[in-house]
Amino acid sequence: MIETQSVATAIEANSRAFFKESVAKAILAEKDPDQWRFAIIAIVQSFELLLKSRLADVHPAFVYESIDSPTKYVGIHNAIDRISSPLIGKHTFSEKDRKRLKTAITSRNDYTHGAGHYTPQHAQSVYFEIFALLVNFYKDVQGVSLVDIITAHQYNFIVTNIKSRNYLRNRAFEKIKSKNISPYKVRQCCECLEETFVFFNCEDTCYTCQHSAPIIECPCCGEAWYFEHEFIDLTDEFYTSFDEGQTQILNRYMTEYDSVCPDCAQGERERISNLRKEEQDKYVEEAIRMLVL
Repeated sequence: MIETQSVATAIEANSRAFFKESVAKAILAEKDPDQWRFAIIAIVQSFELLLKSRLADVHPAFVYESIDSPTKYVGIHNAIDRISSPLIGKHTFSEKDRKRLKTAITSRNDYTHGAGHYTPQHAQSVYFEIFALLVNFYKDVQGVSLVDIITAHQYNFIVTNIKSRNYLRNRAFEKIKSKNISPYKVRQCCECLEETFVFFNCEDTCYTCQHSAPIIECPCCGEAWYFEHEFIDLTDEFYTSFDEGQTQILNRYMTEYDSVCPDCAQGERERISNLRKEEQDKYVEEAIRMLVL
């Protein structure tokens, strides 16, 4: 038991250190918006360590990827699965919370490796989403309050920003309601992650953060509407050749579009794959027939 407590306590101490660092970066971001990326990196690291601390509370072996070979620490996704297991962590994450975690982890990975698209608005929104989740986890699972971790100045900064964001979100909801905009014409904004992006009367604008981007109708189903970057590319399924530095499409397999919405992607890939297989089978049959002759 002593070993279990010491391991869990040491990991939680590191979690708190990263948490305080994330808030410090968030405060710096008021004048230097690029600091939001570092705030994200720090707070996701804090959450990952907090999960491992909770696992160590159950048993120190659970902080390792392989319980039988304790050499490499468990990754954040496996840590979430173990925390959620009724046999281990017994903690329940809602589907919305899992989505928030996935978004935050993806953003952390993108910022760490210099990949993906970065905007301060999106990073700020992701930060406060994971911040709320982390604070609730600390309180509900660890019995620790926010004021036990950060300074009064940091606490006041966070509270002020959360109030400001809530005000903007509520104003957005009121505007949507006052204009009688159908829920089918409102979706989650790709920048601030609020469900206040309106594609109505060619507005294509988020009422919370004012982000504007075109919403495109899927050329396959003609029903789903997505941001351009959310469409799934199909060209890797086509038959192509690479000549003089350029890729040429030789067979599109009866497909008139290069990308489709996520809802159609799997079905379209399977359709193209089946057509490609049929073509290959015919080629093999023809080759065998020629050999026989």
